[in-house]
Amino acid sequence: MVKKAFVVIAGLIILLSSVICSNNNKQDFYRDFYGIYAFERVCYLSPFSSTTIWYLNKKMVGTKYTIKSDLFKIESNNIYNSVEISSPKYEKEEIPTKVSKLADIRSFLGTKVECQYTIDTIHKRLFVSSDCLWIASYADNTDDGSEIIMNIYKLSKIIE
Repeated sequence: MVKKAFVVIAGLIILLSSVICSNNNKQDFYRDFYGIYAFERVCYLSPFSSTTIWYLNKKMVGTKYTIKSDLFKIESNNIYNSVEISSPKYEKEEIPTKVSKLADIRSFLGTKVECQYTIDTIHKRLFVSSDCLWIASYADNTDDGSEIIMNIYKLSKIIE
């Protein structure tokens, strides 16, 4: 009887610890999205854009994003001028529920997105889920004060 109770308790402890550890890994990415990333693909392109998804996917290959607490950097040889911001301010925000059709992140990326961080000085926004990171460019719609998402790129973390 004591052996059975011990085995059951040991099994529960192992089960709980594995669940907690797997959740911690997701939480760690969510909390600590800092790292070096590579462009993976275009997830969304505004209908106002004068380019195509195919063209951007081709031109953005090799673009590298450094996202750290003291540095935000985009390095690209193909399409953009490099961007570097020392001591960036990542403002964590809830994802708004009432938005225009051109700024509804959940319709572009689905429900996986858990929060967003805005880098207001360059009109970029990071969208974070438990295992993914996207970066978006947005424009202010001065007519009504809303925002228009111009593009969203999925990034892949580079293992150093």
